[in-house]
Amino acid sequence: APVLTIQGPEEPEWLQFHPNGSVILTSGNDFCVWSWLVTSGESHPLFCGHTDTVTCAVISSSGKMLVTGSLDNTLK
Repeated sequence: APVLTIQGPEEPEWLQFHPNGSVILTSGNDFCVWSWLVTSGESHPLFCGHTDTVTCAVISSSGKMLVTGSLDNTLK
């Protein structure tokens, strides 16, 4: 049985866990990165700023920095 159901982007592009395992990150066709607490499903603020689909992300090993790449040819 599902443990948790979360609402997110309509067309997810990728999904990734934060290094500490407590947060799920994903992006979709809305040009933002979504995040939720794994234990409760509580949504965190969106990371927005790209002008096209966010296709990838890397989280630093410390978990304090996030770099996103987009079809708008930028990294943020």
